Amino acid sequence: MAADLHLGVKPRPSALFYGFEEGELEAVHSLFPEYRYLYDLSSVRQQEWDCVITESSPINVIPPLNVLAFGSDALCAEAGGALLGVSAMCTSEQLIVSGSVRSEIQALVRRDLVPSAEKRSTHWYVGSHSSYTGAFSSAVYAPTVEPFLRAGSGHVLAGSFKRNGDMSECWFLPEDADREAWIRLAVSVWRETYPERFPTAHEWRTDDRWATPAQRTARATKSRLQQELEQQASTLLAGIHDAEADLERATAGAEADEWRLVRVKGQALVDVIAECLRYLGFEVLVVDHDEGTTKGDLLEDLRITHPARVGWEVLAEVRGHEKSGAAVGDLGRINRFVGRYEALRGQPPSGAWYMVNQFYERMSPSERPEMLASNPVERGQFIADLNGALIDTADLLALWLACLRAEITREEVARTIVELRGVLRADDVLMRDGSSE
Repeated sequence: MAADLHLGVKPRPSALFYGFEEGELEAVHSLFPEYRYLYDLSSVRQQEWDCVITESSPINVIPPLNVLAFGSDALCAEAGGALLGVSAMCTSEQLIVSGSVRSEIQALVRRDLVPSAEKRSTHWYVGSHSSYTGAFSSAVYAPTVEPFLRAGSGHVLAGSFKRNGDMSECWFLPEDADREAWIRLAVSVWRETYPERFPTAHEWRTDDRWATPAQRTARATKSRLQQELEQQASTLLAGIHDAEADLERATAGAEADEWRLVRVKGQALVDVIAECLRYLGFEVLVVDHDEGTTKGDLLEDLRITHPARVGWEVLAEVRGHEKSGAAVGDLGRINRFVGRYEALRGQPPSGAWYMVNQFYERMSPSERPEMLASNPVERGQFIADLNGALIDTADLLALWLACLRAEITREEVARTIVELRGVLRADDVLMRDGSSE
């Protein structure tokens, strides 16, 4: 018995240009041995075609066909009557190019989609309706959507998803995407993923056998540059990975060392302040609590001298307040320590320092208010009567780090602190030092 004879079978791949004017996609005609422009899908038997390229809604495209949609509002229906489509906007000035998609897609996203998207602060994004007429939801769409480009908020602006399992897929792109570039790329990818419907035999134009010398030269240059790009990308990615590891180690080091100035209280805070002052050139005595005292009757935390200042010695009281600021009550403690020092030594100390790590669980170091700004009378009396200095550990940290970065010398910082009467303001010190250079 003779086999059936099939007539009118279209050479592959075949395309329906749905919603375009006749000849509008002439630049890509050569990709399809058979194509047709139409405004009504019911005018053809879709099973006889391989893909639909459209500016209209592809919701009625049957699953076996691949779809490339530009600015389409409704993309496909989900089980239960829900709808995937572009029908809401998000606000974001940041963009995310997906690193999980093919490098050719990433390159075209950067070249075509990103420049246009960067000019906008609001974007149409793909999401799911609860029903055909229901409210729009930003919930993740049930089928797995592979994003090409996302807003900084995470909303998908362009991407693809499988249609009816793995039978076919849909690429969705913004309305202003480059038609020719994306059609050519989609067909190139589909030749690999759906080779039965998108065979390569007819595309002799890419075969070197039929290439002119200029084409071969251009192809060789493109191949070489692509290899160089991949090698550079690999090197840069490795460098970024190393830098991230270095940063993680450096951050851990800062947490264990300098950043303690703005993170701890109690004896740990006393110890790190002493470490910082010694780095700046001071000689620091962490006063033992049993030095002539009884329980509940403590001495100051630190006694500080400097080798360049003979006879100069100050007392320092160190306090840590997680959720509150410097306290007026602490000034009374310092007064008692100064009085006891004078009684034992026959003369008062050269000065008294009130050093506080304030609000450290509530505020970042850069947000802290100035110490005792709401108590100007008490603060002024402390400064005048005791040659007082008020030092927020955030300002001390800023100067320590500036020294480590060689933005100011340790000697200049030490001189400033020795001569300090009033509130230490790191920004003023650094600005003054910079203007004197």
